[in-house]
This record gives sequence, structure tokens and C-alpha cells, in this order.
Amino acid sequence: MRLLIIEDDLRDLRVAADVARSVGIRDIQTFHWLQPAKTLLEQGFRGEGPLPDAVLLDLAIGCDSGYEVLRVRLSAHAQSKIRVIVWSELDEDRNRELCELFKIDDYVSKQDGAQALREALRRISPVTVN
Repeated sequence: MRLLIIEDDLRDLRVAADVARSVGIRDIQTFHWLQPAKTLLEQGFRGEGPLPDAVLLDLAIGCDSGYEVLRVRLSAHAQSKIRVIVWSELDEDRNRELCELFKIDDYVSKQDGAQALREALRRISPVTVN
């Protein structure tokens, strides 16, 4: 499974990558700003490069919005089987509702900790380690 992590906080990025490895995900690509990740996805949707199997996305990426990634994915959703987990500190209720419109797989609040993220990744990962 190829996982793309988009997270601007380097500590949270490290936690996310460690949690992903703990459930057996080995092919992990990380971005700590939005534009290169968005470009990679757009190229993949045009057939100009590989697409990840899943994206772990923080909604607040510096001055940028993770919703841009969700928008790009939704616009290509007919050809996309990319699973998405949003992992964010933003107002959970409001953003959870908005994310559902983008057909995400799961919304995990960072306040719920690494174990909640681990459980969400296990649900979408075909290979898990106990």
C-alpha cells in the first residue's frame, strides 16, 4: 500500500509515519506543504505518474487548505480509488460534516491521539501488523 501523508507539523508528520509503519504500511511518501502533494495527485490523475492508494491529510497546511486536495480527488473520483483519512486539529464537528461531502473514508481528531489514527489506518490498509 502506498500512503501519501500531507502534514505541515514535523512532529505530527513523524507520528503519522510511525503509526503507518506500525500497521504494516512501508511505502510512505510525505509532504509538509500542499502544492507539491497537490501537483503529484494532479499528475497521477492525468496518467503522468503513480497515484497513492491512500492519503492521510491535515486540513490546515500552513496558510493552505487541505480541502484543495479533497477537491482535486473528488473531481477525479470516478477514476480514483484513493482512500482518504483526514487527521486534523480543526473544529471537528464542522469539518467532519464538510469532509463527508468529499466522501472521505475517516476523520480522526488529533486530540484523540495516535491510537485513533492507528485504528483508522488499519481499517483502510490491506496489510496490518498486530
